[in-house]
Amino acid sequence: MKYVRFSTLTAICIIAVMVFSNSGCEKNEDFNKDKDHEKIADCFVTSIFDIQAPGEIKAGEPTEFLVKYIKPTPCEEFKGFHVHTSGNTLSLEVCLKLYDGPCITVLDEGEATFIRTFSEPGLYKIKYKEWDEEKVLEINVI
Repeated sequence: MKYVRFSTLTAICIIAVMVFSNSGCEKNEDFNKDKDHEKIADCFVTSIFDIQAPGEIKAGEPTEFLVKYIKPTPCEEFKGFHVHTSGNTLSLEVCLKLYDGPCITVLDEGEATFIRTFSEPGLYKIKYKEWDEEKVLEINVI
């Protein structure tokens, strides 16, 4: 009787491992199948779908922006931001890193805080990609 229970439990564990290992995070089969993710220092860039800015931004003071982004699966974790500055325009990207382990392929959301200090007053633009479309957030720094 104990042998039968042990064999059944072992078989269930083996089947579970096989099922989860076939849907591993490394494949990203259903998300952006026809697109390559830009590789930057062992991470990839994902879509930003919203940036929330405070109502008033003052020059010389750190400003927090809430950045909401897409995670192709729960297996990705936030690694950091990539920022390119040209004049008063910032190009912002969210960098995710894939970690190993069983996971399901389902779109998930993540959010992180981006902190920036603007040295001078003026009109600034933050560019980001939402899927294939470039978006621009204009902010006025006083």
